[in-house]
Amino acid sequence: MKNVSLQVFGTQYAVVAIPGQPAGSLVNWGSVNIDALQTHVTGEFGGRAMASTGNVAKDIVVARISEWNASLDYILIDKSCAGSIEAKLNREIRVS
Repeated sequence: MKNVSLQVFGTQYAVVAIPGQPAGSLVNWGSVNIDALQTHVTGEFGGRAMASTGNVAKDIVVARISEWNASLDYILIDKSCAGSIEAKLNREIRVS
């Protein structure tokens, strides 16, 4: 996948941010190339708790791939498959 861009959404429980930007309900991040069978880990996201989840783990942040360009190189060599439509951070937030 080439030129992969992500959108990270906060929820009623948390806002999201990247360094140098104010925290809010949405962060746009990218662009990175990810080769076949590889992963990309970024530590560039942060956030701030906004409300308690009521002593229960809930989805507090959701990330989605918003844009990407395909490279057919790997498809012609092996198979590809669809993954999850989004990733969710599921945690409990306690307000002291």
